[in-house]
Amino acid sequence: MKPGAIALAACIVLAMSAVHAQVYKWVDKDGRTHYGEKPPDDVKSAPVAVPPPGPARSATETTEDWKLRETEFRKRRIEREGKERAAEPAERPDPARCARARRELGMLREQIRVFQRNEKGEPVYMEDRDRPAAIATAEERVAASCKGL
Repeated sequence: MKPGAIALAACIVLAMSAVHAQVYKWVDKDGRTHYGEKPPDDVKSAPVAVPPPGPARSATETTEDWKLRETEFRKRRIEREGKERAAEPAERPDPARCARARRELGMLREQIRVFQRNEKGEPVYMEDRDRPAAIATAEERVAASCKGL
């Protein structure tokens, strides 16, 4: 017999003995439960029945099972997210947007010079006659943005 075959046979025998090793349960002096193949000599231990391993699955069977579970999980998640979106209000209150809208309204009401930049990047200042319409628009924006806050 070849030396490699002898070594292989020895490994198989050792592995089989490890699979069938007895497992013991014991409680240490601190009250913690332990499990192992060899309990300490100074504690009371009890053998534990270890169930045999389940039937071996082929690699393709495991992969197909995993793919099916993943697909089902994704479907459930999509359904749950759809229900959550349907239950939510159309627009969530946003404190930052509300604060920005209030700041803009305050600038318009305090007669601070307001401008926008044109396509050349030059400032174009708001005329006084346009200010009331801008204030009305800003008030609507504050009402919409700050709703629910």
